[in-house]
Amino acid sequence: MPDTATPIGIRDRCALELLYATGLRACELLGLEPHQVSPGSRCIRIWGKGDKERMVIYGDEAANWLQRYLAARSELLRQRGYKPWVTRQLFVSNCKPGQAPEMRYWQLRRMVRQHAKAAGLDATPHTLRHSFATHLYMGQADLRSIQLLLGHEWLATTALYLSCRFVDAKRLLDEHHPRGECYEHFRRGERFVESSSKGRAAALPSIRPGYGQRG
Repeated sequence: MPDTATPIGIRDRCALELLYATGLRACELLGLEPHQVSPGSRCIRIWGKGDKERMVIYGDEAANWLQRYLAARSELLRQRGYKPWVTRQLFVSNCKPGQAPEMRYWQLRRMVRQHAKAAGLDATPHTLRHSFATHLYMGQADLRSIQLLLGHEWLATTALYLSCRFVDAKRLLDEHHPRGECYEHFRRGERFVESSSKGRAAALPSIRPGYGQRG
């Protein structure tokens, strides 16, 4: 939705792409400095909550807009009467001349909500963090990896970030339940017995003699 023909639009698009590509918290995004990011490296070192260090990774789309914004950042500051080195913060404000050049949280939140509303959505910077986690999970990323990328101390916190609205329950059962049609574990070394109740073959796991038996 941002008008990328303008420096402000390029800044907005870059911020949106980074939020969605990395799952950064709003405060982590606003704490970035130009020397921390390099479109060629595709990763950023972050100090998150509790001053804990982690690495976040982003792809080609975010790298493209980051490179374009780094070129437009100086022009955005110059239009407000500032020199490029007036602030070490990567994302700068579209404030009036003479006001603080740093982008604040309320400005970031307003920007995200404005573009989301234009697209018929209701979103905040934190919504993009949730989307990052949910879409990774839908792409079959494991919870532990998502936890590391989000910078969570507890795995239970990561689970709260995941939305189950788009989960195909039938496919989930077919692939992960032992009686599911696509459950691969039992297709290795399975044995078949005749089902007396339904008159068809049922797949059962091969069980070692004495396994699970007592005395």
